[in-house]
Amino acid sequence: QYFGNLVTLSSWTDIWVNEGFATLLETDFHPKSTFDRHMKFSSYHALPIHSYGMYASSIDIENSFIVHSRIHYQKAAQFLRMIRKFVGETVFDRAIHKYLLDNSYGNGDAPKIIRYLLDAYEGDREQLKKILLEWIYQVVLL
Repeated sequence: QYFGNLVTLSSWTDIWVNEGFATLLETDFHPKSTFDRHMKFSSYHALPIHSYGMYASSIDIENSFIVHSRIHYQKAAQFLRMIRKFVGETVFDRAIHKYLLDNSYGNGDAPKIIRYLLDAYEGDREQLKKILLEWIYQVVLL
């Protein structure tokens, strides 16, 4: 509720944004029980999680299970946790705080998240941009 009610997605293709942050915050506030459950789920479902990209380039009725599955929750939370570790907690929190303030009661999406993270980061922005784009928009071939 915290994240999704404040900033609404501009499109279902970016469902990972809200669901990833919801899952990340859940594991932050309930680290032991949630993390154990998360690890069991992730290890049991490792192939499905890593077989789909986070960004749903198109959504149709026949593949709607992908949007409503736990993949977006788990994979996006893992991705956000990785990015937070890479840029540092202070930078990550600053970027997300600004994203939430600037987009409150409006729409958000992956390009905005990318922009706010790049703006807040003081390291090699090209390296961070490459990581973000590859992980968010990766094409997974099975």
